[in-house]
Amino acid sequence: MEMNQQAQTPTAQPTLPSATPKMSSVPAPETKEISAEPLKKKGWLKILLIILLAIILGAGLFYTGYIYGQKKAHIPQTPQPTQTPKLTATPSPSSEATTTPTTDSTANWNSYSNTKYGYTVKYPQGWESNRGPGNLSDEELSTQRDIDFYDSSLPGSDPGTGLNIRVNELDANGASKNCSDLSDCFSKTYSWLTESTTINESSISFLGVPALTFTLQRGTELYKQSWKYVYFIFTGNAYNINISTNTTREKEIFEVFDRILSTFIIAIKD
Repeated sequence: MEMNQQAQTPTAQPTLPSATPKMSSVPAPETKEISAEPLKKKGWLKILLIILLAIILGAGLFYTGYIYGQKKAHIPQTPQPTQTPKLTATPSPSSEATTTPTTDSTANWNSYSNTKYGYTVKYPQGWESNRGPGNLSDEELSTQRDIDFYDSSLPGSDPGTGLNIRVNELDANGASKNCSDLSDCFSKTYSWLTESTTINESSISFLGVPALTFTLQRGTELYKQSWKYVYFIFTGNAYNINISTNTTREKEIFEVFDRILSTFIIAIKD
C-alpha cells in the first residue's frame, strides 16, 4: 500500500527559467498641449477683414452712385413741347360766320401818287384833292409840286381841315431857296415863325432820315386854327408836310395826321 502510494506521488519537475525576455521600459513621448487661444484670434481677424472689405466695398458703391446722381442731375433736360389741346367749336345751326376786322385803319382810304417826285400817300375817305381854279386832271395832279387835300364834310363857314404837301418849296418870289442842309432849309422855309407861336418843336427820324416837327396855333378868341408840321430832306428834295384844323378838333386830326404819315412812301430811283 505504501509502495503504491509512493508510486502515485508525482515526481517534482525542475523549474525552468521563463523564456519571456525582460522588457526594458521605453519613455512615453511627450504630448504638447495645444492652446485654442491663437485659433480664436485668427478667426476674429478673418471676420474683421471681411467686415472691413464689406465697408470699403459699400462705401465705394455709395460714392459711385452719388457721383453718377450728381452728374445726372446736372445734365440739362431738353424740355418737351407741351401740346395744347385743340378745342373744336361746333357752331350751332343758327350761328353766322364772323370775319375778323382788319387792324389797318387806312385800308379803305384814298391813295395819291406823285410821279414827278416818286411818292405815294393815303388820305381819309370823304376828303378831296384841291384841283385848283383850272380843275386839274388826275394826270396833272400827279406832277404837282404842291398838293392839298381837305375834309369836304365840314360846313362852308368852317375854314376846314386840310393836308398840304410841298416839295422844294419856293420863296415868295417863286425862286428856289438854294438851301444846303436841313437846318438851313428849315430856317429859310419857316422864317416867319417866332418862338411864341411854335409848340412842341423837336427833332425826329422820318423815313430813316433826320426831320423836324412842330405845332402852332393862330387865331382869335372866337376861332383858333392849329397846325402840325414835319419837315425833312430825302434824296436831295425838301419835303414840307403839314395839316391844319380847328383847335377844337386838334387831338382827333393830329392822330389822323400820324396815320397819314405812316402811309407816306418815297420810291428811290436807280
